[in-house]
Amino acid sequence: VRYAAALSELAGARLVILPGTKNTVGDLAWLFESGIAAEIQRLARSGTPVFGICGGFQMLGGTISDPAGVESPAGTVTAALGLLPVDTIFSEDKTRTRVTGRISALSGPLAPLSGLPVEGYELHMGISVPKDDRLPPFSALLDTVHSQTKTDGAFFGNVYGTYVHGIFDSEAVVAALAGIVCGGAASATASAAVSNGIQNSGAYKEAQYDALAAHLRANIDMEAVYRIIEEGI
Repeated sequence: VRYAAALSELAGARLVILPGTKNTVGDLAWLFESGIAAEIQRLARSGTPVFGICGGFQMLGGTISDPAGVESPAGTVTAALGLLPVDTIFSEDKTRTRVTGRISALSGPLAPLSGLPVEGYELHMGISVPKDDRLPPFSALLDTVHSQTKTDGAFFGNVYGTYVHGIFDSEAVVAALAGIVCGGAASATASAAVSNGIQNSGAYKEAQYDALAAHLRANIDMEAVYRIIEEGI
């Protein structure tokens, strides 16, 4: 896995992932200016799977409209990558929630992910609306904060998008992706390495959270913090 900050770093990519961002429109402009956008479009046309998460999902659509001026001058409509038949409309309301669910019955190169459980969170502005009601969703979710069921994301051919952050925390999802990317005899070895890596990563993250908590407790008057939370002063 590598981060591509230059066009040349996309060479030989077997899977392209567009991650989340706090500046969808600005980062999309950079993709076009750097030439990376055109290469992602070429890779998608050649059959390489492309997977967008949150802001990356929004970038895969046709347009991003900003009527309220959330990220750009009010009324701006920005052309996106045009790889998924969806349009995104920003609003001042921000979605903040945790979700659980399952990936839909996918087609194309990421079909092995079909039916796998997902768990994570959504944190985004606006909604992405399919241009065709028949466009299948990427997953079916339960909003655990508001106790609501809903569909999420979309897929079309070899291009996939979801709003769920944390999807790569799932051992099953990442092992399946490793199998897709590595293929053949290498997939079993890749899946085993992924399983071990995720377990180690999870333990490492928990240890870092504990270290941060201990540091805060040692250097902050936590009684005062709790008093402010409980009493509002």
